[in-house]
Amino acid sequence: MSDVRPASGARVSRRRRERPIVVCQECHRRKLKCNKQQPCDRCSKHSTPLKCTYAPDIEGRHRVLSENAHSHSRDEPDKAPSYISGAARLGSPPITPAMESPGPTADAYGSLPHARVMAWWHLIQAWQSVALRSDPYGIATLQTCCLVIFMRHIYNLDATASLHSSNALVRNAMIAGLHRDPALTDYLPSPDDLKLRQHLWYTILELDLQSSMDDGIQPS
Repeated sequence: MSDVRPASGARVSRRRRERPIVVCQECHRRKLKCNKQQPCDRCSKHSTPLKCTYAPDIEGRHRVLSENAHSHSRDEPDKAPSYISGAARLGSPPITPAMESPGPTADAYGSLPHARVMAWWHLIQAWQSVALRSDPYGIATLQTCCLVIFMRHIYNLDATASLHSSNALVRNAMIAGLHRDPALTDYLPSPDDLKLRQHLWYTILELDLQSSMDDGIQPS
């Protein structure tokens, strides 16, 4: 309680405003710690996400936050959110050499400084060499090699090694068994894993075809 004395001299009592409860009603009832999400971690672990409700004013806050997170994609569908890095905005490689962009550092979102592109390129090559030594036939390594070839095409980086990289990628993919029918092998992947392996194999073949067309020779 705090007293405020106005100019007239009378004492007026002003009550402090109570702080709102910022935990869900289920955690508040059970006196548990709540992470203030919708649903919170404890309600999710106890399989009671429908019981994870907040006071009306807190529910409004969650709704406003959710609407703000999705309003960007509705209002500006062509603009990438701020949390997407520039490296994730790289476009697809040209289908034919005639479709290549005129500049080595130009993309659909503008031009990047060549020094920055080269810095990324050296870091990616260093990471790729480590991955190829540790797990050359892993799915993650094969996917990374595809992205490296994409970047090589987009920014015209070390074009003379493009065909060698695609040939090595095809060889590693075949050693990993991506070209084989899982029904004829002992390994039976899940439907999602099977779809991923098929798309990865087709992507590797397309990259090898693209590199072969650029060099004017038959693909692997």
